[in-house]
Amino acid sequence: MAEAKSTRSQAPASAASPSRILVTVHGIRTFGQWQDRLRKLTVAANPGIMVENYGYGYFSVIAFVIPLFRWLAVRSFRNNLKALMRAHDGASFTFVAHSFGTHLVAHALRGMKPDERPDVELIILSGSVLRSAFDWASLMNPAAGKPGIRRVINDCGLNDSVLIMSQAGVLFTGMAGRVGFYGFTGADLVNRFFPGGHSHYFMPPGDDPDAFMKRYWVPVLAAGEAALPGLEIPVAGTLKG
Repeated sequence: MAEAKSTRSQAPASAASPSRILVTVHGIRTFGQWQDRLRKLTVAANPGIMVENYGYGYFSVIAFVIPLFRWLAVRSFRNNLKALMRAHDGASFTFVAHSFGTHLVAHALRGMKPDERPDVELIILSGSVLRSAFDWASLMNPAAGKPGIRRVINDCGLNDSVLIMSQAGVLFTGMAGRVGFYGFTGADLVNRFFPGGHSHYFMPPGDDPDAFMKRYWVPVLAAGEAALPGLEIPVAGTLKG
């Protein structure tokens, strides 16, 4: 496994003590080229946000299938996150993660003691390999005075065949990025459904590869706007559930 790296972009005026930090995490079999594009879009819309792109190298399918390697990747991300928190004490965090990156973020936060967790304003997930029954309630409704997660937006691709293979063949994973999370959903936990495959968020139809991020992510990340809805009703079918 390649050593984890992160790249940083921030406005000079907020370099000393940023109040908001956006952390992006890519999936497997990629180096996350979309992360730099999202960083530029977000900082252009709000220069006061510091952006950290987390990278862990090219994570193979074989490594993804073996639980030990996933556990090691989660531990590495958690340690890097703790170091970032120590360097910027008091900052609030936002996460945008794709595919295996959603596993890293969710399990890293769940594996931290309540007193260790950051203050998390928002998590945006796309193509999530998490189980649909993942226990967000324990992270979003912490004990009084403890840091928690305020909002989770889970973007799903109705044609994401990669997640069918993930749920069928990889232990302890699921396809929440295709069918959504179960349980109570509403303002705090939102499932949004879109036609498209595993990476349609970064390569939508048309001439602008950033069109999806510009429309559905940047306004929420940069200005705290309400999340635009996806399809009102997921399309049913033999392989949808």
